[in-house]
Amino acid sequence: MPDFQLDKESLDRWFEQMPQSSDLTLVVLKGHLLLEEQLAAIIKAAVPDPSQLPKLGFAARLKLVRALCPFKYEECYEIIEAVNQLRNALSHELEPPELPSLVRNIVKPYNHLGMGSGEDPDAPETIRLVLAFANGFLSSRLDQVKGGHSDNG
Repeated sequence: MPDFQLDKESLDRWFEQMPQSSDLTLVVLKGHLLLEEQLAAIIKAAVPDPSQLPKLGFAARLKLVRALCPFKYEECYEIIEAVNQLRNALSHELEPPELPSLVRNIVKPYNHLGMGSGEDPDAPETIRLVLAFANGFLSSRLDQVKGGHSDNG
């Protein structure tokens, strides 16, 4: 089971921005934006001159962060990939037919890490919890990059 700590700034930002809503679309969109902020911060901290990089979308940023910050628990990155897939589906259709499976794809790696404890996988509260975990994971990768130490496990 991965073990990492949230920094205060990231935690404050999370609680400031993440709505306590039962609207799954709102929770996913806000969570996705918060994760994207973390990815951008990691790249900015890790790359000597990030202005030389082309404009990167979420998926490309995630791949770059994965390359910069390997981690033995791949499920942490799988959660973030699944969030991106769900967000993309929700941005193109009001009620995507694959919604239940996309939601479960976020919760499945979280449970595989031993983090879940029987939460309803379809509940927005569960998605918010998994998003908070993913945000904490990226926050720990940012600390790793800023500190210059290798912590891939």
